[in-house]
Amino acid sequence: ISSSPQPVKYQQEQTPVSPKGSIIGRVIDSNFEPLEGVTVTVVGIGVTLTTNTSGAFAFNDAIASSTYVLTFEKPGYLRAALSEIVPGSAGDTPLQGGVTASTVTLYRADGELRGQVFLPNGTPAPGASVYVSQAAYGESTLTATCAVDGTFVLPGLATRPQGAPHQVVVG
Repeated sequence: ISSSPQPVKYQQEQTPVSPKGSIIGRVIDSNFEPLEGVTVTVVGIGVTLTTNTSGAFAFNDAIASSTYVLTFEKPGYLRAALSEIVPGSAGDTPLQGGVTASTVTLYRADGELRGQVFLPNGTPAPGASVYVSQAAYGESTLTATCAVDGTFVLPGLATRPQGAPHQVVVG
């Protein structure tokens, strides 16, 4: 009796691999000069980068077709945030190595605003709250409470481009 060879069964496990892409960029100040040493954090995944002397950064392990939020921080500057989508396809074709590029501007926070708030009858307004939103130039709202004589000081105000006013709200 002749035995014929039995077929060999193979088991193969495949793990899907998501195409990868990159988020690259440059961080500059309000004078268009590169900022070295800015901490760039990719929120939610524990990745932290630092800009080089040209203000450049690169996050190269981004999963294509994903949205990432990056924060940018440097002492003496307003914090900024950016949301980026890494390209994942070109038409119907998956895209490996898609790149998203951005330039982020950080504004110095070394200004100060001093003032005095008065009530309609002309007397000082002790305890009045003074607010300045700097959302257009970073993530910051400054708040001060007026002293007994109605005076207030708001340190950490963004140094903004000439002609760009701050809006002060008293409540």
